[in-house]
Amino acid sequence: MFAGRLASILLFMLSLGFLVHAAGPMPRAVANRRDTGSLSQLTTLEGMTRKQLDSCMRVKTIDEAKPIIQVMISNIKSTTESLTSTGKIEVDDNAKTDIAVRMASIISLIVKILLSLSQKLGCDAIASLCGDIDTALEALLVAVNTCVEAILPLVAKKITDVKTEALLKLDLVECAKLLGFAA
Repeated sequence: MFAGRLASILLFMLSLGFLVHAAGPMPRAVANRRDTGSLSQLTTLEGMTRKQLDSCMRVKTIDEAKPIIQVMISNIKSTTESLTSTGKIEVDDNAKTDIAVRMASIISLIVKILLSLSQKLGCDAIASLCGDIDTALEALLVAVNTCVEAILPLVAKKITDVKTEALLKLDLVECAKLLGFAA
């Protein structure tokens, strides 16, 4: 008798499991997957920019630097086109934060590349290449702001948060106070 009741309870639980499994995912889960698709384009750009940073460490002349900069510009432009074709998407606050962090990372990597090249080759050599990067980066920021509404203030905040945290970790409290990052 006890075994019969236990078997009926187990069969009931099994049928509920089949019912839940047959219902499929919630509609919101599909939207979340679409949001991570836009983030994956920025993640790919970040990875390619990290490769360019590694490549610029071996640069000795301006002729070696030009292809690296051109590849970086073409990567930024292709990501911009991809984001523009995506159109406007609705994301939650966590996804906005992830996208802002990704964009801040991309911008800081580009700055590191330009600083590294200017230290090795001089500011005059790099100044001619900065105009194209500026135009491409501006187009990327506009595309990201078009896809995700009100993301630019978050990107700016993430960039300043990273810089403030780095200054404070290096015990440059006086420098941080001078720059207005700390009280």
